Amino acid sequence: MPPNHTCSWKERYLNLTAEVRQLKAEIVSQERRNSSDRVDVGVNVSSDDNCDLGVEGLTIVMHLKGKDDLIINTDLTQASSDT
Repeated sequence: MPPNHTCSWKERYLNLTAEVRQLKAEIVSQERRNSSDRVDVGVNVSSDDNCDLGVEGLTIVMHLKGKDDLIINTDLTQASSDT
């Protein structure tokens, strides 16, 4: 391979990883906005109303015609240092 070769799958994986991190940040942000410290007067909110889906990872399988399958695994439980 030439030294300036860029793998399109690697670029797609990195883009997907960045998108997953962004979505995770949006979920955390939404959870903070919905926290009980911003409850309107007269609104009964229980701490049991947690909307946590419990998603710990994401696996994407791409079946490519005439080529090997591409499998991307992402662990969402590890803290990201890029946030």
